Amino acid sequence: MKWLNKIIDFFKVGLTKENYITLKNEIQIENFKNLLFISNLASILTFLIYILSFWIKELEETKILFFSFSISLLVINLIARYFSRHTKHVIIYDVYAFMTLLIIYSIIISTHINSDKIAVAFIAFILFLPLFFIDLPYRMCIFIILSTIVFIINVLLFDNSSIRNIDIMDSIIFSIVSIITSTYTIKMKFQNIYMKSRYHYFSETDVLTEMKNRNSFEHYINSIDATDNTYCIFLDVNGLHELNNIKGHKSGDCMLVTVAKYFKKAFGSEHSYRIGGDEFVAFVEARQEDDIIQDIKLLQDEINNEGYSVSIGFAKRKAYENLEGLVKLAEINMYEDKRRYYSHAEHNRRSSMN
Repeated sequence: MKWLNKIIDFFKVGLTKENYITLKNEIQIENFKNLLFISNLASILTFLIYILSFWIKELEETKILFFSFSISLLVINLIARYFSRHTKHVIIYDVYAFMTLLIIYSIIISTHINSDKIAVAFIAFILFLPLFFIDLPYRMCIFIILSTIVFIINVLLFDNSSIRNIDIMDSIIFSIVSIITSTYTIKMKFQNIYMKSRYHYFSETDVLTEMKNRNSFEHYINSIDATDNTYCIFLDVNGLHELNNIKGHKSGDCMLVTVAKYFKKAFGSEHSYRIGGDEFVAFVEARQEDDIIQDIKLLQDEINNEGYSVSIGFAKRKAYENLEGLVKLAEINMYEDKRRYYSHAEHNRRSSMN
């Protein structure tokens, strides 16, 4: 049974179910790009063949076929563009509709129109078409097998007896080749997308707190224009160095994770960053200043209840001020709050906000 297990493993993408789900959006984007490119190319080629059919006698009988083909491709292209703006998760259905359309036309050309010639069109499409798209390998294999079965039925019905066996044998051989090559290619594409996503994740995420990191913060402040109602909240953890020295870095990590949890709870995770060892920054928009102050006080209460302490400063963007200047002003206010904290003899009061 080892050979059976090896075959089953061959058709797996090598990712966990959770990893596959996280990659779905990127896979659909890749399929969408390829679908638009190939459908545009196919539409142009089929329309050119339709135009040439008016002058080339050998193509005259395919005039209606290629005209309907080009129209069908145009419809699929428009549907794909619509889905890309509304429901990306159904792009894969459009992909299979597109491939089915090409296979149908290749079968018509190979068996109905050229019944006395070897089926070149079907063999070409069944070999190369699955290589352009990404889906679970077993589903692509089912598509190839069903396409081959439909082709063989048409061969038996319409092919000349002189080439019938050749077409059947070729379709079986090249379908097997297509299953092997497409499965291998799809697995490599899955692994490539996964590695890119992991690289992107680690380049923009702080592993300890699972917040966005300094790189992501720098990219944000250098690429986004702040609105007049943008606030920056700057938080610094009090006593991290002392805790690391007394109880060890594991306790310090626990403190940072706890602070990050409440920080994200207060200001959301989309624009919250850990920019240093004990420094956190968040940006919020369309909020009233009283609400910001209330959220900060609630945040400090929650952190204090966990046995930790933080200093927080915030600032509102002034006219024509960029995000970098806004962060500096919030940091200045944070240091003022920290000064008040350390001026207290016991270092255990809750920081006040002005």
